[in-house]
Amino acid sequence: MSQRSLAPQIITGLGLMLLTGALLRQGVEWAMVDVCLDGGGAYDYARAVCREPGYSAAIPSLWQRNPAVVLLAGSGTVLALLGAGLIYLSRRGGDDES
Repeated sequence: MSQRSLAPQIITGLGLMLLTGALLRQGVEWAMVDVCLDGGGAYDYARAVCREPGYSAAIPSLWQRNPAVVLLAGSGTVLALLGAGLIYLSRRGGDDES
């Protein structure tokens, strides 16, 4: 019986934690926007504040207003998929040896 490495599980877990962090961080912004709009205000995405009704401004991209979310989500996705692929290959390789 051969020992399997824990590295794929660790990589997958780290990727999933990064994805969770990105979702939680973005969820905070979604909640602030929801509270602002429900109260009749207009949300200023560039400054992350609620403004008086009638305020109008361009909405910057997610990369411009919160690059950490994009980086966390991107790196988390890559790590989670890499780890899942390594887990699949290790299990597939283990089945061939029996």
